[in-house]
Amino acid sequence: MYRDAVTSLAILSPQACKQATDTILSLDQHWVCPNNDFFYTVGAFSAREFFDKNGLVSPDRHDIYDKYHSIRASLNPILASNFKDMYEGVRSSLESALGAKALYASEHMGLPGFQILGPSPQQKLLPQAVAEQLEKLDGWSAFHIDAPYMPHTSFWQRFQNADFNNALTFTLSLQLPQSGSGLDVWKNPGDTKAGNTFNAMPASEHAKLITDYEFVPYLTGHLTYFTGHVVHRVAGRHQLRIDDRRITLQGHGVKCDGSWYLYN
Repeated sequence: MYRDAVTSLAILSPQACKQATDTILSLDQHWVCPNNDFFYTVGAFSAREFFDKNGLVSPDRHDIYDKYHSIRASLNPILASNFKDMYEGVRSSLESALGAKALYASEHMGLPGFQILGPSPQQKLLPQAVAEQLEKLDGWSAFHIDAPYMPHTSFWQRFQNADFNNALTFTLSLQLPQSGSGLDVWKNPGDTKAGNTFNAMPASEHAKLITDYEFVPYLTGHLTYFTGHVVHRVAGRHQLRIDDRRITLQGHGVKCDGSWYLYN
């Protein structure tokens, strides 16, 4: 039922996944882990920079906007040069699947970036206590609706039509824990206003509402995507080895005047 909203496409070979994984491991000087919790990112992430526990930060927080665009300006060229073929594979696959031109808005927003759960190359192994703690969690993120388009009003305003109600979220799985990984999905409550209302609810209210979510497994080399305000979270409940890593490429898109603009 809910999982029908999610599509999975095989786009990378095992060899290409291994090459991309080796490359991201070699770029560990660019890994960021704000909470020292073994959840790393590489790239400019709108969801991380522009949202806090109270929702979207104020547009007059120029320090936050400047930080995001500083990361974008420094890391977009590094990502583009190191993952040229992978980015083109993602773009062309989405263009074909969605039936409309797709392009990266990298001059204005971050390229799709990497999320990494696990030890850094220097750490080598995840502490056993951390692995055991993560195994006990139902989800490795809270249930939420993606709305990373919200802080980029100045970009969307150049178009006559920007369809936020059917915005795109996609994940390319490059390396997964041996026991697997995936997404828990629930319903789409509606338009942007309904999405914001859901995200503003406390987690305790989400727990009361969401009793029948469905699990969508990730597959290495597969691009998993959905459109619209689908409630979802990173699924927990998977056994973790201390040498496991979960490495994915994360991105978003908005269809504007007939073309998809991809970003993060």
